[in-house]
This record gives sequence, structure tokens and C-alpha cells, in this order.
Amino acid sequence: MESERKLKRALKSGKDLEQYLPAFLQECASTNQMYAGMSFIIHYYNLYEAILDKEWTLEKEKKEYVKKLNDLISENLLETFDGNKRESAIKTIHQIRIEITKKMQILTTYTDRFLLYEYVLNRLELRFEDHLEEVNDEAFSQELLTYIFDTKDNVVINRKIQEMLSQLPVRMTKGRFFDLLRGSLSIYLEMDVDAVEDYIYMLRCAAGIYYVKEEKEYYPTLSKTLTLFKMEDYRELSKENYELLSQELKTAVEQVTKETDFYYNLQELCNVFYALLLNYPYASTKASQMLQELLPVIKEIITEFEQETFKRIEERTVRLFEKTEGKLEELAQSVLKQQGILNEIKESHISKVNSMMLGQLLECLLLSEKLLSNSLFVELDTKENVQPKKADREYLEQRIKEISEEFAEKLKEQPQILNRAMMARVLKEMPVFFQDQKEVLDYIKTSLSSCRDREEKIASIRLMKELMKEGV
Repeated sequence: MESERKLKRALKSGKDLEQYLPAFLQECASTNQMYAGMSFIIHYYNLYEAILDKEWTLEKEKKEYVKKLNDLISENLLETFDGNKRESAIKTIHQIRIEITKKMQILTTYTDRFLLYEYVLNRLELRFEDHLEEVNDEAFSQELLTYIFDTKDNVVINRKIQEMLSQLPVRMTKGRFFDLLRGSLSIYLEMDVDAVEDYIYMLRCAAGIYYVKEEKEYYPTLSKTLTLFKMEDYRELSKENYELLSQELKTAVEQVTKETDFYYNLQELCNVFYALLLNYPYASTKASQMLQELLPVIKEIITEFEQETFKRIEERTVRLFEKTEGKLEELAQSVLKQQGILNEIKESHISKVNSMMLGQLLECLLLSEKLLSNSLFVELDTKENVQPKKADREYLEQRIKEISEEFAEKLKEQPQILNRAMMARVLKEMPVFFQDQKEVLDYIKTSLSSCRDREEKIASIRLMKELMKEGV
């Protein structure tokens, strides 16, 4: 864009900002408006099509979310523009985002815990199989080592090692596990505290010990399924109970997958609609016209929702999407390109922006940057310009102590096989701790030779071979 080139020169020289800044910010709003508008209509159409195809069951709560959005869409896009309605809609969308984010956090905690029980059931499955193959520990160790190091790409090698750690029998002492835990956290010394907390969050999720207070209220059926797994005695697990738990797990995973898919799609829609509303008053007439050309799609979908007829959208209306071909990708590049300049303006020229009464517009553009990013569940209410705290030794030691105590308590109360599942998932999330190929080979051999449970060993090898076949 022409104003971008002129503004870059002005930013470098510190001159003529009054001349070029307003035009550039308006062009940014126009670009956001076109990109958000097109993306919104495509996501809205896809959501409607998925509902028609019965990909999700729209029970009461989902219907309420869809109705809220439909009402906001109708009021703000199909009726005459009203600033008060826009402000109200932005507040409502903001709150819906918060609610969806909480639901996704809860669904993630259930996913993490069901993965632990999937690990357990996979290791117990062969108890009920009559004919098991013989295993040559030495041959498989060499086969696995060759697979891991068949590339020079360290990223790929590390990923394969992490997959190995998640599948091979865990026969590590708790002392060794906690040494590795401490070591993985110690590398964060003098790094941002946020990075430490993100890593601890990831470890707690992997271990199935991250909880959201309201989870039982939101998904009571999933909570009941978890209770079934917690109450089972896995040392004495019968074939009947194994099959029952397997079916319960399958049903729970299907529910979590469908719920996650619905709210992921809904969040995508909310984000682009939010950005559209933010930029609407500042965008050019040309940008708004592009949205107007696609409004028949929205009108038809709104009508189908209101009348509850749920018919396919007419082909002539669907053909309007041809207007977006090639444009969405170009706009996405433009949105990405302008973000660096906007951040430079925020960091170095905010006083000039405020003196020109452009502060609110810049704020909308910076918020839009978050909403149009790949981070669907990004926190919008974080404080800007806060100097990140560094993790000093005292802070790090305290956090290591706290997370170690939390893990130790869980390992004490769980059955051994669940402890192994938990340790396997946590080890997978840690930075690779092997120094060379010999250490990797030694770990593989020790893992296999120390596993006295033949069924568990064979199950682990089978699962690892599946991953090797898929080329993970």
C-alpha cells in the first residue's frame, strides 16, 4: 500500500507523521475489515453446513450460543449501522469468547486424563489374548535405534525420542524421574517467568493434574466416566470390565472430540466477527462494499435459522464465494505485513498517535491483530507494556519444590500402572535429556529388560512399531 511506504519513511525520519499516519491506520482498518468480513462469512457458512450435516448435536446451550450470534449478526450487519448496538455486540462477543475458552480448557483437561487411561488399557489389552509373539529385546532395540537416527535432522530425532519415551515401558525410579523434572525446569533460570509457567502448565496437563473448578458442572457425564476409571482395580481387571471401560473410553473420546470441534469452530467465528465489528466504523467505503456483496449468504442462513427449515443454501448464493477466490490469501499477507509497523507505532510513537486523537483506532487495530492471529484462544485482557519478570534461582527453586510435591502426592495415591502412564506422558513433554546414541540405546535396553510384564512389553513394542511404520 502506498501509505505504508510513505509512513515507513516518516517513521524512520520522525517527520511528516501527521500527514501519513491517519491514512495508514485507515488502510489497516480497511484491510482488517475485508479480511475479517470474508473470513466471517466463510466460517458462518461452514458452521451452518456442519449443523445441516449433523456433525454436532445442538442441545440447549449450543442453540443459545448460535441464537445469540445470529441476533448480533442480524442487528449489526443486516440493519442500519448503530454505534450503540456495535458496542453492545462487542461486549457480548467478548464474554462469549471467555466462556468458550473456559469450556475448551475443561475439555482439554478431560482429554489429558483420558489419554492416561488409554495408555493403561493399551498395556492391559493383551492379558486377554491367547497367542502372543516372542520378543527379541536386542533386535528390537537396534531396530528402534536405527529408526530414531535415520536422519541428521535434530528436530526429527528429538521428536522420535519423545515418542519412544511415551510408548516404551517406564521402569524408571521416582528419584530419577524427579531429577529429570528438576533438570528440565533448571534450564529456565533467568528466562521470563511466563515461559516457566507455560512449561509447568504443559507438564501438569500431561500428568492429568491440571483442573478447572467448574468441570463437573459443565460435563457431568465425562466426570462419571472418569470416576469409573478411578474406581477400577487394574491388577484384577476382568475381560468383561476391560471391554466395558474400553467402550466407555470410546464414547467419552467421541463426546470430547465433537464438543471440541464445535467450540473450536465457534471461536473461529467469534474472533473474525469481533474483528469485523472493531474495524467497521474506521474502514473505507470500498472495504465495506466488499462485505455488502456477500451479505446475501448471511441473509439466507439467518432466514433458515429463524424459520428452522434448515435447507441447503441456494447454488446461486453459494456462487458469491467466487468473489473471494485469491483475495483472502492476499489480504492475509497484508494483515501480517502491517502488524510489524503497528507494533513499531505503539512502541515508539504512541504519544503522537494520542495527540492526533488516533489512540482508539490504534487500540482496535492491535486488538484485531490478536483476534486474526492463529492463536484462537489468545487472552485479550492482558496488560500491555508490562516488563516481563525473570525467573531467578529463588523463584525457580520454589516452583520446582511445588510441582515436585504435587507430582509426588499424585504418584503416591495412584495405582502403579497409572503412575507409569503419567510419567511416560510427562517425559514426552520434557526436553530430550540423552547426550548421545549410546545413552538412547541403553535406555531402550533397560526399559525392555526391566519389564517383567510380558503383555505390557509386547503391547508397547506393537504401539512403537505402529508409530515407526507411520514415520512419526
